[in-house]
Amino acid sequence: MFDYVEHTTATRLGLIEGRSEDSRIDVKELRAQAFLDAAPSERILLAVEDIDAAERSPHYAVEMTTWHAPDHRLGVCAVCLAGAVLASRHPIRPHQVYVGPFDAEGPGEYSTSAHWDRILSSLDDLRNGYVDGYLLDDGRLPDDVIENFISDHGPSDLNAPFPGYVPYEENPAAFKAWARDVAGKLATIGY
Repeated sequence: MFDYVEHTTATRLGLIEGRSEDSRIDVKELRAQAFLDAAPSERILLAVEDIDAAERSPHYAVEMTTWHAPDHRLGVCAVCLAGAVLASRHPIRPHQVYVGPFDAEGPGEYSTSAHWDRILSSLDDLRNGYVDGYLLDDGRLPDDVIENFISDHGPSDLNAPFPGYVPYEENPAAFKAWARDVAGKLATIGY
């Protein structure tokens, strides 16, 4: 599905056309590390790129209710925002394994770290429109920064989605535009 490396990642890691000077380094591992190291605003943009790639892939279908679930009847693997990131940046292959919330930390070839699990959970919050949950689950921002950001940009009712939120199922383009807008607002405060 993902046979490319983003220009920013390639530049940051010194890659040329998906190859490194040290051929022993796996490009997917580099993509994973770049994602883990990215600021919250950058992660949103990378996740949107991963959804775009999933939409173009014959091996994946975007279904926002599941992380990574093979559908052998249809011959595709359903992914949501977190699942698209897993497919792009983790050694998971389509049609091989189901991964959902709380499964990502499980034993075996496809297990992830607690850090990955937090990030995937944060993306799950984001896909539901809850930017406060995204930022809290990310775990890197001080509480006062989150409170100020939500106070300045967020909903007046903390049980409501972030302003402008459109579910992916209703309008994929509007959802991605909303996510990019949130990323832009986070970038303006340095995150």
